[in-house]
Amino acid sequence: MQTHTASGQTNSFSSYAVLEVTAQPPAIALTPSSVSFTAVQGGANPSAQTVTVTNSGGGSLSGLAIGAISYGPGAVGWLQAPTLSGTTATPLATV
Repeated sequence: MQTHTASGQTNSFSSYAVLEVTAQPPAIALTPSSVSFTAVQGGANPSAQTVTVTNSGGGSLSGLAIGAISYGPGAVGWLQAPTLSGTTATPLATV
């Protein structure tokens, strides 16, 4: 807070306060923060896991999307991450 005083003024108003408020930007938080999958080549796919996406900052999160999934050498495309579900509630990503 800053206080400014008007000098040489004849009126009764001699000071005023300025309050600066800075809003925090949105911040993505994931619970759990990471997931791990283990599978045997040629065996069944591992079970799906859900990650909860929340805003740990201020404001609101919007326009969230899941990007492309890449694999290491010799791996094939068994992992899927559909569009995030939830527009007003907490979005969930099932991978």
